[in-house]
Amino acid sequence: MALLADGAKNFRVKDVYLQNADDTLTCEYTSEFRKALDVKTEISTIMSFCASFLKGEFEKIAPISKIAVKALNEDGSEIMFAISSIQTAGIIASPNSLEWLRATYFQENTEDYRMSRAKTMISDIENGLRRVIVEIYEKKYGVNWWNLIIEAKIRTKTEEMYDSNFGVTIHNGDVLINYTFTLDLKKIISADWGSFRHLFVSKQEFEEDMVELNTIRRDEAHNRSISESNLSAMERLYQKLMTKIAQEFTGIEFNFMVENWKLGIKKVMGNSYNATYTNDQFEACDLEEEQLKLVFNECQSIIAYLQSIMDKLAELIPPLSKKHLHDKLIELFAIYCRLERAKLVLIEEHNWDEISFILGQIESHKAEMDEFSTQFLLSEG
Repeated sequence: MALLADGAKNFRVKDVYLQNADDTLTCEYTSEFRKALDVKTEISTIMSFCASFLKGEFEKIAPISKIAVKALNEDGSEIMFAISSIQTAGIIASPNSLEWLRATYFQENTEDYRMSRAKTMISDIENGLRRVIVEIYEKKYGVNWWNLIIEAKIRTKTEEMYDSNFGVTIHNGDVLINYTFTLDLKKIISADWGSFRHLFVSKQEFEEDMVELNTIRRDEAHNRSISESNLSAMERLYQKLMTKIAQEFTGIEFNFMVENWKLGIKKVMGNSYNATYTNDQFEACDLEEEQLKLVFNECQSIIAYLQSIMDKLAELIPPLSKKHLHDKLIELFAIYCRLERAKLVLIEEHNWDEISFILGQIESHKAEMDEFSTQFLLSEG
């Protein structure tokens, strides 16, 4: 690229190779940046060049449909991976360049990405524990629970901090609980373990988890780098502390759970289907039996693809608020798969009269899936 375009950046390319049965052109390079937006800008430049380079004669000789880019740091660790279709990469330099961001799958490990993920998890855990305390204590002690059950040291410290920030003294626990710290929440729950024990594995593990959370919390609060091990620890703590809470307190929306679910959906849907034959190959068949074999193999391939999508979707754990959407998505793929299986049987039986009816049903179902996809993107995008 640096040779062909004056002033173009000379990227430190580590390797360029084909993968996924030579379907995907992959470029690995060492990035000089650490911020996600800067790295994405580099990746967009590389993808745009690859898409333009693969036009013309290369389209005829290389069956490449996707472009992938891996950005590495100086140590050779992957900080970002991106993959998109050639068609999507081809619009990077056009007025529709934002569509590239929406249609490209990113797997990130940049410093700011790790920090963002950690902040989301910490916020979910702290706010989740606060809401649990409020709901349990309001049921047990009424609206005056703050003064009745919270120990004097935590109560006085929190009220004084609120007074210092806002110039007014209040005793409303529903408000003041939001100004407590991680270790305050640990003390409140540990001091009355009997009211909260059903939500955690054990008192000892809960206390150890909260101390570990507070350690990472200090790094996040002072904008110190969140390492990969920190992030892994946060994800482990999140699952341990939030799983039962999410099941019992369905009114609490956990941003990290929703975000993880959306990322999982995007990753699954990033694996697009590749046809097993082209129209030219079909037309080149001299015998009807040869054409029939192509169609039969294609039908089997579609069924295998749809089944793999359903298997991957089934592995995702949706938040309760999104379960109806998740179940609907799997149901749509299951119906599509059943129709393709019915078509396969009719092909084996040479039942041409019924095939046209099934094909009509498939097209109708595809339209329903497209409508659902549009609604899904509008509500969750």
